[in-house]
Order: sequence, then C-alpha cells, then structure tokens
Amino acid sequence: MISVLHLKLQPERPNNLYYSLRGSRFVLNCTAVVRNYTQALNLTWQHNKKWLFGEVQHIDTATVQLTLSSTSSANNGIYWCGPKFGQISQGVNISLIVAEKLI
Repeated sequence: MISVLHLKLQPERPNNLYYSLRGSRFVLNCTAVVRNYTQALNLTWQHNKKWLFGEVQHIDTATVQLTLSSTSSANNGIYWCGPKFGQISQGVNISLIVAEKLI
C-alpha cells in the first residue's frame, strides 16, 4: 500500500500551465516520489479524462513520459498524471495550450 505519493513534473511550470507551438514536439515527465510503498505504481496519462496510450512511455518504474510529436489544437486541454488504478485525487493536473505562433 502506498503511504505517501508525491508527483513531480519535469520541466516544472508555474501553476502547471504549459504552452506549445503548433507543430512542435511536447514532452513532459511525471515522476512518483514514494515513501514506504510495497506495490508497483502503474503511472499513466489522461487527456480530458480519456486514457492515453501511444503518447505514453514508461521511462522506469517511477517515471512516465508524455510525448506529443506534433502539437495541434486537438492537444489543448487538461492532462492528468497518476496511478492508473488509483483515485483522481492521487494524481496531478496540467493545462496545455497550443498556440499558432509567438506573440
């Protein structure tokens, strides 16, 4: 059972608000910092409450990476990283805004 679960995003951004230019690559790591655990974590990502599969890669037992190869407006929204079989409250939300160009 997990006693303490803390998720760290890399790179970090204020208020978990991320921006990407349309057509560019977006990569974000979510790493679990866990103490006193006895079960493996099955971290994953969701986009607007839908599970992501092809965009998710497990880097190691504690880190899952989200990779969007060519961002578009379809990638705008709320992303969630956390344990697949845990509660939503055990995860972390981020917002991604895909911009057409720099202002």
